[in-house]
Amino acid sequence: MQGRGLGRHRRGGSKWRLPRATGAAWRARARASPDSATYRRPSNTTGHTHAVAGAAAGALAALALHLPAGVLPLALAVAAAAALLPDIDERGSTVNRRLPILGPLLAHTLHHRTVTHSLFALAVLPALCHLLFPAVPWRWLEVGEAGYASHLLCDALTPAGIDLFWPWPGRLRIGGWVRTGGWAEHVLFLPAFTALAVWGVGRVLGVGRLL
Repeated sequence: MQGRGLGRHRRGGSKWRLPRATGAAWRARARASPDSATYRRPSNTTGHTHAVAGAAAGALAALALHLPAGVLPLALAVAAAAALLPDIDERGSTVNRRLPILGPLLAHTLHHRTVTHSLFALAVLPALCHLLFPAVPWRWLEVGEAGYASHLLCDALTPAGIDLFWPWPGRLRIGGWVRTGGWAEHVLFLPAFTALAVWGVGRVLGVGRLL
């Protein structure tokens, strides 16, 4: 994406900021993208899909970490919330609307599906949370990380892809045939994520063999 970089010095001042998209060139790319709806408007259904995928990832993380069944609802909630977090850079997204100051600021500063959709964010955010909230057990950060990673996987399946290796250039697309809000999301992936979440919950509760 044009204009990508770690930062640039604003002329006439001392503030540093991540660059905005480079005007007409980036807007033309967004309009031409097969998944351009991602750039133009939020999709509530997509938010729901990310939340369900995050809950499924949370159930699998709870199973892998051997969390007790009593904390399973919390694990699902943490992972589902973390699965919405990468879209904080998208104006009008669910998490962006819930953060009236930080959300618009990041949407104005960051390119969508770049830094927040990268391995950099996936590695740095848990460490940052650990520094800010040292009393939170690390296993809960891992549950949140699983939900966050599920978002990156889902968006990598779309034609627009993600900048997984930000700040290095190049977008990752896995297939690229799952359009945002399209039939594959509704008919295939949302039911699949739901079934995976149910299976994971069943295994944690000890009834997985019956599912």
